[in-house]
Amino acid sequence: MATFPAIAQPYMRKIIGGDHVALAHTGTIGYVLSGWIGSLVGKGSKSTEEMNMPKNLSFLP
Repeated sequence: MATFPAIAQPYMRKIIGGDHVALAHTGTIGYVLSGWIGSLVGKGSKSTEEMNMPKNLSFLP
C-alpha cells in the first residue's frame, strides 16, 4: 500500500499537471491498469470534456 502512490504518480501527473497530489487507494492497481490499457487503445479518441451530453443527462457531472 505504501508504494501505490508512486506507482500511480505518472498517471496523476498527466491528469493534474504536477506532483502536488498523490493517489493512495486500495483500487490503485486497477486504476493504473486502466490507464495503461487506455494509453494503448485510446490514441486519437475524443476527450470526455469534448463530448456533448444529451440534455436529459445534464444532471450528471
